[in-house]
Amino acid sequence: MNFIETLKIIDGKPINLAYHHERIIRTIGHDIDFNIEIKDSNLLIGKVKYRFVYNAKGIIDVSYKRYNIVPISSLKIVESNNIDYHKKYENRDSLNKLLELKDNCDDILIIKNGLLTDTSYCNIILKNKEELITPSNCLLKGTKRAYLLDKRIIKEKVISLDEIANYDSIILINAMIDIEDNLIIPRRNIID
Repeated sequence: MNFIETLKIIDGKPINLAYHHERIIRTIGHDIDFNIEIKDSNLLIGKVKYRFVYNAKGIIDVSYKRYNIVPISSLKIVESNNIDYHKKYENRDSLNKLLELKDNCDDILIIKNGLLTDTSYCNIILKNKEELITPSNCLLKGTKRAYLLDKRIIKEKVISLDEIANYDSIILINAMIDIEDNLIIPRRNIID
C-alpha cells in the first residue's frame, strides 16, 4: 500500500518536518530517509508544495511545484459512516466519491456517525468568540493540526453536527494552509 506526504517548503526550508516524520512512523511503523531536494532554482524562493509517495520500502515518487491557496468559500455537509482515512493513503477514491456530492459548493464537510470530521483536503477548526476547537475524531491527524494542538493554539473536542450552530465559522488548515492564511468559511456558507 502506498501513502503520500505533503510538505510546505518556504524559501527552501521545510516546515514542521518533525511532525511529518512522526506521521510516517505512525503510518508504516518506522521512519524513512528522505532528502528534500528542489532542482528548480526558481522554486527556492517562496512557497512550494513538496509531495512524495512512499511505502514501507521507501520513496516511490517525488514532485514539487509552486503553491497558491485555492479559494474555498462554501462547504456541503456530506455523511459517510464507513469512510476511513486515518492514514494518508495515495488512493483517495473514497474521499473523491464523497467530493462528487458537493453540488455547487467548493468542498465538503464530512460527517461520520453524526460527528464533524474534516473536509476532503483539510482539517477543520471551529471558531467562536471564546475558542478555537478541532474535532477530536478527525479522519486524518494532520501535521498542522498536531502542531497547533502542541502549541495549545487549538483544543480538541467531540463535536456533533448539531453543535455547529455554536460556532461562527470554520477555518481550514493543512500542511500547506495556516490559520493566518484566513481560509475561513462562515457558518451561513455551510450547506445541508
